[in-house]
Amino acid sequence: MPRRTTIVVATLALALVAAAAAWLTRPPAAAALTLQSAPLLRTLQFSGRVEARSRVEAGSTLTGRVAAVEVREGDAVRAGQVLLRLDDA
Repeated sequence: MPRRTTIVVATLALALVAAAAAWLTRPPAAAALTLQSAPLLRTLQFSGRVEARSRVEAGSTLTGRVAAVEVREGDAVRAGQVLLRLDDA
């Protein structure tokens, strides 16, 4: 076989091997989507009730004028803590 024919055959064989390698190592096909912005179609509305774990009623058997309230509603208090001061007049 002449040298020129050998070079052409070798080039074609190399191109065929390269094409086969590219075909066998290609990434798998994946489905694609086109995304676009659109208005929100659905909303959710809920209603509920919030309830405290416990409620404490405080009362007094004394009559008098309150001079100062030392705590606010919802504050955490300790045993023996002053809640309010009465006018001593």
